[in-house]
Amino acid sequence: MTMAPSSVTINAQTFSVPAGLTKLSVGLSPGDTMRGTISRGGADVVCVHPEGYSFEANPRAYNFNAFVASSGRNSFTEHAFVLGNAQ
Repeated sequence: MTMAPSSVTINAQTFSVPAGLTKLSVGLSPGDTMRGTISRGGADVVCVHPEGYSFEANPRAYNFNAFVASSGRNSFTEHAFVLGNAQ
């Protein structure tokens, strides 16, 4: 959720988003990690790069729980959320 129009970059794909909640989607390839940034006015507002996340193309066992990571200055500011299949 952003407080004002922003640029959101997820794994090197950049999107322009309005203020508020926006649903975005990017493709994954085996071995990919996740990285997200919210930028405004040429400055990064929020960055998230969760440790321990790696996309598995053919896992031995499936885990249908989402992997969730967040980043923010405090509970009242913008947050970047990264979702995927946790392994």
